[in-house]
Amino acid sequence: MFKSYFRIAWRHLTNNKLYSVINIAGLGTGMAIALVIGLWIADEVSFDHYAVNHSRLAAGMCIQYGGDGQVYNIDVIAAPMGQALHDKFPGLFTRTALMHGAGKRLYTVGDKHLYANSLYAQPDLPSMFSFRMLAGSVDALKDPSTAMISKSLATSLYGNADPIGKTFRIDNQLDFRVGGVYDDLPANTSLYTAEAFFPWSNPANSYYINNTDWGDHNGNLYVELAPHVTADRASAAIRNLCTPF
Repeated sequence: MFKSYFRIAWRHLTNNKLYSVINIAGLGTGMAIALVIGLWIADEVSFDHYAVNHSRLAAGMCIQYGGDGQVYNIDVIAAPMGQALHDKFPGLFTRTALMHGAGKRLYTVGDKHLYANSLYAQPDLPSMFSFRMLAGSVDALKDPSTAMISKSLATSLYGNADPIGKTFRIDNQLDFRVGGVYDDLPANTSLYTAEAFFPWSNPANSYYINNTDWGDHNGNLYVELAPHVTADRASAAIRNLCTPF
């Protein structure tokens, strides 16, 4: 019976070649487009789900008013905002972490030189984003001389050797010890381009450490909302936070 059905279908296809090609091509194209859209949607809805507490993480935002009368929401904040949220709103936020991009930096280990994307971050950032630690400690950034690097960067710098405790030099000026190695971050996370994190408290970051200017927007802030606190409630509470505390 199935053989008969196949023969009838094949005869129909061969007797109407142009019609068949158009229909098959249309069906294939439609299925391909649907698959691509489905993959894109799945990627978008899972963004930053790498973090265990992703539903409680939020980015600090500021409202700016342009000369053209437009209102802009931006995620570049003033450094004092981090300390203000930590100190003034302990019931809303369990953890806060400031961060700013250090850009592509030159890494040197012995006679090996390479460039890698780097960030300065406060100590709670890796645990807030649930970094999968392969070696060392997720709290490595509490030490101002200790950095965290990705698995890929560790392999590039040290091969198969244990990198923990080893030293690398940045831009031929600044030395860090490796205090932690984390698994490479997936592409659908806010921090996926980062290959290394430097400690916020390092003296080389003094401009940001000592910055108390609420008008100087040059960093990013991530917060972990307290249990049962919504982003809307937290936003309403800090809406007018714009002066030193």
